[in-house]
Order: sequence, then structure tokens, then C-alpha cells
Amino acid sequence: MPGAAHLRTMLSEDLQLNIRATEAFVRACVAAPLAAEDFALMLGYNMASPVQARAATLKWSGSTDFAAALAALTLPVLVTHGRQDQVIAPAVAEQAAKDMPHARLSWFDTAGHSPFFEDADRFNRELAEFVDAAARR
Repeated sequence: MPGAAHLRTMLSEDLQLNIRATEAFVRACVAAPLAAEDFALMLGYNMASPVQARAATLKWSGSTDFAAALAALTLPVLVTHGRQDQVIAPAVAEQAAKDMPHARLSWFDTAGHSPFFEDADRFNRELAEFVDAAARR
């Protein structure tokens, strides 16, 4: 996936390489080009992400079997995913939702990796509704 290809370089101690890789990652996170102000905001909060957090994402392995752990969950889960995601394949969300007995899958058809940004109103509404329903459970 194009966005994921930049993750290793986003760990570089060479700040210029790190910034360029993070810029490419941010571009891959959205389905449509961002306004300059929004791009700067997203670049900023991605650059502020600790290197240790970025590095932890690279420790995930395709050979790791999360299915058993997900199946053991008994709490409600909301899986939110953009169908245009270039960082995490939509199939990953589908599988995660299948593996969790109490999951609800919400697709954002025109969003990429950042539904919370690309359709903030809908994302916030669905999350609030989910939290309210979970609290009543």
C-alpha cells in the first residue's frame, strides 16, 4: 500500500528525509487532495507522533494471528474504515469486524485513511451514537 511504504523512512534521524516521507504519508492518508492549511495541520500532528509509536506499527506482522484475541472481546466495537484507504487495506477492516462478535463496521466510501478528518461530522456523530449505545448496554 502506498502510504505504508513511507513508514520506515518516517523513522529516519535525517529530519529532511523524515519530513518528506511524512508528507508522502499524509498525501496517501486522504482520498482527495487537501487544502494547504489542512495539509499543514495533518503534517504537523503526524510529525508530533513519537518515533516509538511510529516504530511500533512496523512490529505488526502479517504472520501475527490477531483473530483469537479479537474473537475473545466481549465489549462493543466500532470499526470505522475508508474504502479508499491506501495505508491499511479495507479487507483488514472486514476481517477484523468478522473476527469480533460485537463489532459494527462503518464504511466511509469516499474517505481514505482519515475518515475522522475527511468526514468529521459523520465520524463524530457515529462515534457519539456508538458511545451512547455502549453506555446504555
